[in-house]
Amino acid sequence: MERIRLTGGEPLLRRDLEEVIASLATLRTTSGGKPDIALTTNGLGLEKRAVALRKAGLGRVNVSIDSLDPQDYAAITRRDRLTDVLAGIAGAQEAGLDPIKVNAVVMPATVEERAPRLLAECLRRGWQLRFIEHMPLGPRETWRSQDVVGAQQVLATLRRAGFTLTKAGRPDRRPAALWRVAAGTHGGQEHPAGSVGIIASVTAPFCSDCDRTRVTADGRLMTCLFSSTETDLRGPMRAGADDDELIRIWAGATWLKPRAHGSDEPPDPSTSPGRSAPCRPSAADRSRPCPSRPPIKESPEMSPSPRPQHVQRRRRQENRRLETLSVTLRYFAAAADAAGRPEERLDLPAGTTLAGLREQLAGRGLEMARVVPICSFLVNSVSTPTDSLTPLADGDAVDVLPPFAGG
Repeated sequence: MERIRLTGGEPLLRRDLEEVIASLATLRTTSGGKPDIALTTNGLGLEKRAVALRKAGLGRVNVSIDSLDPQDYAAITRRDRLTDVLAGIAGAQEAGLDPIKVNAVVMPATVEERAPRLLAECLRRGWQLRFIEHMPLGPRETWRSQDVVGAQQVLATLRRAGFTLTKAGRPDRRPAALWRVAAGTHGGQEHPAGSVGIIASVTAPFCSDCDRTRVTADGRLMTCLFSSTETDLRGPMRAGADDDELIRIWAGATWLKPRAHGSDEPPDPSTSPGRSAPCRPSAADRSRPCPSRPPIKESPEMSPSPRPQHVQRRRRQENRRLETLSVTLRYFAAAADAAGRPEERLDLPAGTTLAGLREQLAGRGLEMARVVPICSFLVNSVSTPTDSLTPLADGDAVDVLPPFAGG
């Protein structure tokens, strides 16, 4: 283990953050050096703590900023605090935290305008920009496949804006694929040469060489951000487990790291002691009850709205009048690879349900049989249970998403 990142939530809310970092800084890697310690933050209050964090052992920071326009920033974050965030970054630079990386989520409605302006300004300020694809984290209905701006679209946007980009690859198995940016001008102002990264977790996942592990605030180990399983570390620690035992538990979880985003199924406790489904609402699974805590009560905002009964009746009536119905299937990532295409139009017998469609897709060959059972489905952008017996309607759009994209 050579790199440690503190993230959240918001790490700066912890009053003892400097103590946590100082403790981490005492660790040594197998080569005898201090681990690379980084922090992901929204930047608020960073200017007041940057010096102390640097002295404690923090090496660098990632700051989340989707726009450097004050009005845009206020609209996105619902707070007029861009000036404070920029002060935090300035404080980090003065404290010697380097490099400064900026994380920005790209959205289709604003990518053409915001992405080039943000890149040019980051190059001028000496920051390293990382565009991040919109990932399915948070309540289900806050994510739609149509909102994913893929890496190729971002690159095309930047090139149309006049940037000269040269691919540099993914050094050290980090999530961001890098492109070198040549010096030039944008918006009538010059900018120096630099680099830009794109974290394409949705359209170009990097699972095959990912070696990251996440430890939650309540002492659980996740080998994938989208994983549906966790390994308890806090329980064994409180029960007196020594370092060797904790190493064994951690290594065992790592050997079971899923080969694709969230492709692990909830384990059988009788065969996987110590491993359990997440007890927090996550993109991986918001409906599974936790065996050790009361079920999470979802707010209306977190739950997809069921179709009213009269809508279901009307759909059944419409489908009876049709001998066949036509649906558009859109495949993503591993599902697109297995299907051999990103999209297709499919004619189905009237009355076909999503459960029936899923079974039909799984029967198309070995790759589809492997991928389809771990996929989630959106019908007209609404997350729908794969065993749904509500008939599909003529003209429906069905998104087939590997677990990282909504499972």
